[in-house]
Amino acid sequence: MKEYWHKKKLIWIIIALGIILVTFMGLSIKVAGKFQNKAQNQLSVYSGDISMTIDYGYNQYAKYGRYMNVRADVTNEGDDFHGWFQVIAPKLDNNVFYRKEVTVESDVTENISINIPLTDDTGILHVKLLDDDGKSVVEKEIGIKIGNYQKDIYVGVLSENAAKLDYTHQVGSQVFYLDENNLAEDYLGLDLLDVIIVNQFDTNRLSDLQIKAIQQWVYNGGTLVLGTGEYAKDTLAKFQDIFSIQYWEELEEYKLTFGMNEEILDRLKRDLIKYDEANKLLAETLRQNKAMYYGYSAATEKGSSPTEDAVALGPSGWVQNLLDKLKIVPIRKNIIHASIKDGVPKVMEKKHILMEVSSFGYGNVQLFNLDMGVEGEQESFGIAMFYSVMKNISSTKRTQLNNEFYGNYVDYNLYNGMSYVDTENIPKVGKYIAILAIYVIIVGPVLFIVLKKLDKRSLTWILVPSFSLIFTALVYVVGSDTRINEPYVGYVEILSFEEENIVQDNVYFALTAPYNNRYKVDIDNKYQVVQLSDSSSRYMYSNRKATEPNLDRYLTAINYGTEKTTLEVNRNAAFTPIYYYSKNHYSFENKITLDIHYEGDEVYGSITNGFQFDITNALLKCDGFVINIGTIKQGETIDIKDKESQIFISRDDLYTTTIINRISGGTDKLSDNTADVNRRNNVLYHLLEPSMEGHSKENFLIGFIQGDAEQGVISQLAEQMDAYGTKALSVPFDVDHTKEGKTFVPSIAPFEEVEEIGETQYYNYKSLENGMKTLEYQLPPDEKILSFEYLKNRNQVVKKDYSSNFSGDIYFLNYRTGTYDLVFTTGKFGRLDDVSSYITDENKVTIRYEAGLTPNEYQVVLPYISYWKEADHVTN
Repeated sequence: MKEYWHKKKLIWIIIALGIILVTFMGLSIKVAGKFQNKAQNQLSVYSGDISMTIDYGYNQYAKYGRYMNVRADVTNEGDDFHGWFQVIAPKLDNNVFYRKEVTVESDVTENISINIPLTDDTGILHVKLLDDDGKSVVEKEIGIKIGNYQKDIYVGVLSENAAKLDYTHQVGSQVFYLDENNLAEDYLGLDLLDVIIVNQFDTNRLSDLQIKAIQQWVYNGGTLVLGTGEYAKDTLAKFQDIFSIQYWEELEEYKLTFGMNEEILDRLKRDLIKYDEANKLLAETLRQNKAMYYGYSAATEKGSSPTEDAVALGPSGWVQNLLDKLKIVPIRKNIIHASIKDGVPKVMEKKHILMEVSSFGYGNVQLFNLDMGVEGEQESFGIAMFYSVMKNISSTKRTQLNNEFYGNYVDYNLYNGMSYVDTENIPKVGKYIAILAIYVIIVGPVLFIVLKKLDKRSLTWILVPSFSLIFTALVYVVGSDTRINEPYVGYVEILSFEEENIVQDNVYFALTAPYNNRYKVDIDNKYQVVQLSDSSSRYMYSNRKATEPNLDRYLTAINYGTEKTTLEVNRNAAFTPIYYYSKNHYSFENKITLDIHYEGDEVYGSITNGFQFDITNALLKCDGFVINIGTIKQGETIDIKDKESQIFISRDDLYTTTIINRISGGTDKLSDNTADVNRRNNVLYHLLEPSMEGHSKENFLIGFIQGDAEQGVISQLAEQMDAYGTKALSVPFDVDHTKEGKTFVPSIAPFEEVEEIGETQYYNYKSLENGMKTLEYQLPPDEKILSFEYLKNRNQVVKKDYSSNFSGDIYFLNYRTGTYDLVFTTGKFGRLDDVSSYITDENKVTIRYEAGLTPNEYQVVLPYISYWKEADHVTN
């Protein structure tokens, strides 16, 4: 009987388990059927009626020190939903929450995106959808594919025939294929890219916002490459006016090698080997630091930390295979005749310009006069083109890439500019010394004499503490107007004119409080605010103990609402600033008129201020000279002749001379600077440094605005708290170099043929490191060169700590004899009038610099060499 009941009990248990299993399977099938397509995607997640598919970066790649676009498609198959889309890239210490207010109606899919900076090394992206109560509806934690573990240039390609651009994968690059559907509409969404190539693509397909994003991306340092040939009309449709491009549609067919010869081919092969060696070195550095691979348990569990496979290159068979394939391959190509404003020719063949480069803001535009697509055996020709692209990326991107590879770079000038508090809020010690002196006199001799005379010395123990309390209260009252009791904002705002009446308004600000309580501020939602990002190298050198990121702890939250943007500060340490960045791009009439001339002697001309505000502490940066302009009052025209000036050859000159401090309102003694002087000093350093990196366009007026030029982020913050900062403007201008039918070219440096991929220049020119350097310069082929000059006023000796001015001999290659002729010697400045032997039919010049270096001269900055040409061939 007992055995019977045991069997019956077992049967009921089996039946119950079967019912549970069938029910569970039914539910699973129902849910899987509802989301079966999304469930196959590892970046998809769902809960109830809400599903979310997440994407980020390009092909899910990102880089530390860059901005990253995070996107999500949120599908709602239930009731209308309202809440917040939250993104975190967890940090080691305190997180920044980015939240965007969202509404997803029933049976609708909404696309949501946020640009965030990636500044730390946890390798994780955490995405949540929150309801109005702050509760998580659906969330996903993703391992980020980090691009810093390879020394690659990131290239975006817009092409209707991308297969013909496959060669772009071959030489130190990561390539992402784009179109009108996945190209960002904000330039921060393009920040991951170093180069964008547009070839055989109708740019009319791009929206105005996408074109504007590309334009701003170039202005901020990006390199835009435009292929033309048969497809010039389509490619240039949206870019022709923006970048001042002219072209004629007639095609001419030529057999070309894209300037490739045996010497350049050998140089390309050496660069490939160097690139491979650099990647091996980086891989070895990372391999030795296991804490970087597996530093965070959460990252390791979710596969977000880089693995051995992700960073180790293994055998470099691909390099050897490519070296074996590379050869000089002449192919037939149709070329057009096109030009871009201020273009510098970089590749010429058969007296035709095949490629030229023009600076635009901090970036550049590369114009190819042929279709960049190749097929099959033509791959070597394509690699030759891409090699030229990589050699000529903007100096801004070169600097950024080298900072990312070799170590971090933080613009301390910018951060310092936000850190000063006006001296009015700092207590003056004089009155406190007086109060202390009175206290000492009263509790000392006065109290002693009075009590002795009254024979009440026993009251000393009562009166001394009483006077102490009274004077303590007095000090507190006297100092009440000097103490900072509420949060305040420090800021630097820079209005940079890109075109005649278009301005980029960059606002950098820091929120600081005298306590660690929570607080918040609101601004208009038209202003996009993010945490201020810098280039971080901690991913390479970190050796921390494994730590689980705390996803609930945050330093600040940036909430992008439909009506306003709210910045929350969450228990930040007292007097510790949190840095933010906001940018805006709008029409703003430029009322500065500059009529500036320079022909090798003194810079002269006039500046008119047509704005309704004064411009103070102004300087003019013109062809290497920094000129102290001072104040330009509203409506005033000033003559710049005889103004204080100094030639700047390298970055070191900024920090080893005092002219910048005098322009800022200080003296030769930096220790006497006020907060305002220091603030202006840092802003000028921040704006001047990039012009020391080899830009061909380096002429601009910088000044500080007195009064409100335009209401913006700072004016809204100032309504809620005290604000300390400055507003500057930067206005580019063209210089008239023409005189008596001739035109003066201040420097041949922009025409230098770059030798190596990713070659960086800390100085305005290359430096002489081993006593001798030979450089080739490709001058515009349609110019008639009249003479070369080595001018004393452009080669002034400036004492500096980390570099030296050139002191030696300058030789020009004599193309008739094949020898180098001594032309100029330091101390013997002059002119070379007979140039016929030293310049080819295509206007190529080769110069050798020689100097005997002393042990202390490890960096010698090459000199300015100028030239004159016939004015008829000049375009300003």
